[in-house]
Amino acid sequence: MNNLLSEIYQVIIYQKEEAQMAEKRLEVEIEKLLHPYKEVWGEEDIGTIRELMYAIQMKAVEEGFKQGVKFAVDLLRGKE
Repeated sequence: MNNLLSEIYQVIIYQKEEAQMAEKRLEVEIEKLLHPYKEVWGEEDIGTIRELMYAIQMKAVEEGFKQGVKFAVDLLRGKE
C-alpha cells in the first residue's frame, strides 16, 4: 500500500499546482532559515545543508500525504 501511495503522490499529486505552490513556500522558509548562517558557513556548506533540507521537505510532504490518505480511509471505514 505504501508503494502505491508513493506512486500516486509522485505521479499525480506532486504535479498539481497546489503542491507546486506549497513547495515554493517551503523553499522560501528554507532560505529564511539559512540566511543567518550565510556569513558563518561557506557557500558549499550552505548548498549541502540546503539540499538536505529540500530532501527532508520532500520526504515529509510525501509521508504526510500517505498518512492523510490512510486516515481518510480509516474514517470512511468507521475506524478510529
